[in-house]
Amino acid sequence: EYQFDAELAQSLNVRGILDMNLGIFAEAEGDFIRALAIFEKLGARPSAMSVVNNLGLIAIFRGEYEKAAERYQDAIRRAQEAGQTHLEMEFTSNLGEALMRIGAYDDAIARLVWVVDAAHERRFPQISETYRFLAEAYLGTQLLDSALEAAENSLKAGYDIDYQEYIAGALCVLGQVLAASGLVSVIEREDETLVFTVQKCFQEADTMFTELDMSGERARKLRSWAQ
Repeated sequence: EYQFDAELAQSLNVRGILDMNLGIFAEAEGDFIRALAIFEKLGARPSAMSVVNNLGLIAIFRGEYEKAAERYQDAIRRAQEAGQTHLEMEFTSNLGEALMRIGAYDDAIARLVWVVDAAHERRFPQISETYRFLAEAYLGTQLLDSALEAAENSLKAGYDIDYQEYIAGALCVLGQVLAASGLVSVIEREDETLVFTVQKCFQEADTMFTELDMSGERARKLRSWAQ
């Protein structure tokens, strides 16, 4: 029975993720809630906290940022209780985004800087996203120098692992920072020097999002450019 329930919960979680990525949020949320109940009954704490995080992601996609923050805080508490530092870092990075979206910039910055500091001691594949959220939070407080540094770090981290979605997201926030500051960005890599203007950032991001078929993110990027 344990094996059957574990496989059912995992299947529900996977189906929820697929539906979430397709924008079918109500069905995804239902699957996540069912999966969470089963994982909790089985005492599968790492799986349960990941599902709670997924519920936070759905809230983010829906624009329900305060609800997302609550979900992420729950996931963080679970990760701390289980001693799962790498998951605590992931969930805290996500919480930083939620806080930034509701305008709680100082709290968001504190959370995201904690993740950046923790990432110096252990590998954290999502660090590009963390820097991107941090850049947006700094931009919200008009700390443009800090925003530029964080945006450039986001882009560098995306290049380091050659992950196109992270690179495109970093280019979006870098373009926003450059638009706000009137600056250009110069990034030194091992074999080349890259110079970015506002126009180049958004043009390259647009191309990447088109290739990745990320229409929702592409639309959000274009709106930010127009503003």
